[in-house]
Amino acid sequence: MSRCVSLIRWASVIVVGVTVLVTAEQQAPVTPAVADRTTSRLNAMTPAQRYHSTLFRQYRFQSKLLDSLSSVNIISEPGSGSANLIDYLRERICSSDATVDGTILSGESNPVEGGSFLFTDYQVRITQVRRQLRGRILHVGETVTVGAPGGDVLIEGQHVRATSSLDPLLERGGLYVLFVRYHAGYRVFDVTSTGFRIEAGKVKLSIYDLPTGIRDVPSEGTDSRRFNQLAAAAAACR
Repeated sequence: MSRCVSLIRWASVIVVGVTVLVTAEQQAPVTPAVADRTTSRLNAMTPAQRYHSTLFRQYRFQSKLLDSLSSVNIISEPGSGSANLIDYLRERICSSDATVDGTILSGESNPVEGGSFLFTDYQVRITQVRRQLRGRILHVGETVTVGAPGGDVLIEGQHVRATSSLDPLLERGGLYVLFVRYHAGYRVFDVTSTGFRIEAGKVKLSIYDLPTGIRDVPSEGTDSRRFNQLAAAAAACR
C-alpha cells in the first residue's frame, strides 16, 4: 500500500494497550494555508454525538484529519490470550453490557474530540438479543444508535477516512454481532468489539487479524448454528 500514496508517515503508538503501526495518506491541500474544517463540524454535533466524540480520544495524532485532508489507518498487531472461539466470545460478551445482532441502516461520521481521528454513529436495527442489558431492555426490531471508532467524511470533494484493523467500518445493510456498552445519560451505545459479520448462514470474523492462539475459526466462517451454541454457552458469565 505504501507504494500507492504520495506521502507516508510512520509512527508507533499505543492504542488500547496494544502496539500499532500507523500509516497516513497525506493528500495535497487545496490551498497552502491549512483551513480549520474541524471546529464547525464539532460545533454542529448533537449532545450525544459530542459525548461519543470523547470516547475515542485514545486515537491521537499530531494533525487534525479534516484540516489537513489526511486519511489514517491503524494496523494493530494480533493480540493474545484466547485459546479458542468460545473463550474469545466469553471475553467479549462478559466485558460488554449487551450482545446483539443488528443490521446497519445508516451511519454518520464526525471527528473525535481534538479532531485527530473519526468516529461513526450507526443506526442499527436489532434482529436478535443474545445477552440482555441490565436496566435497559432491548427489543427485536428496535433501532438504536451505536458509536464506533473509524469513519469516512466527504469534505470539499475528498474522502477523509480513519480506519482500524480491529474495528473495521460497518457496511450499510450488513448484519453484525455487536458487543456494546450503554450510556444511560445519552441513551446511546458504543461498541466494545465489532468482530463478527453474518452472511449466508455463516458467521465470519470481520476483524483483519485474529488474536494469536485462535485456530478454530475457518476463513470461510463458522456455521451459524454452531456459533449460536458457543455464544449461548459463553454468555453464562460468572
